[in-house]
Amino acid sequence: WKLAASQLPDWSLDIVGDGPEKQRLTKLAQSLPQVHFHGWIRDRDELDAIYQDARFSVLTSKYEGFPVTLLEALSRGLPGIATDCSSALQLLNQNHPVIRITETDSPECIASNLTAAAANLPEGDSLGQLAQQVAREYDWPIIGQQWDRILTQS
Repeated sequence: WKLAASQLPDWSLDIVGDGPEKQRLTKLAQSLPQVHFHGWIRDRDELDAIYQDARFSVLTSKYEGFPVTLLEALSRGLPGIATDCSSALQLLNQNHPVIRITETDSPECIASNLTAAAANLPEGDSLGQLAQQVAREYDWPIIGQQWDRILTQS
């Protein structure tokens, strides 16, 4: 965010979730503009409001099995920007490239992708519709049927 904030003066960084790094990150963010820590959100309406105000979901993990939080954001119509932390990202992108995949451990690449995506908001809006389509492929009725087929074949 430090690298992108000056190019996005009307934007904010909203961090949802909690964990052992929160205190350290909060301290680092004190010198940065428009950084908001929301912590763990249990209230669905509050989370919906954050998603409605967002334009992108950014995932900066080093490792993920399956990026469920990114899939949740896709289901809300938010295209993603993610570090190359999971082979599942290529799977999610295989029919519609709705996630900009960037190098892991490269703040410069993340910032570059964020500012490029922000400069192309109409593209992001159309990607939002595709993002929802991608997420629907992972809805429980579809995935549940696939699991049923796998388990009955064994």
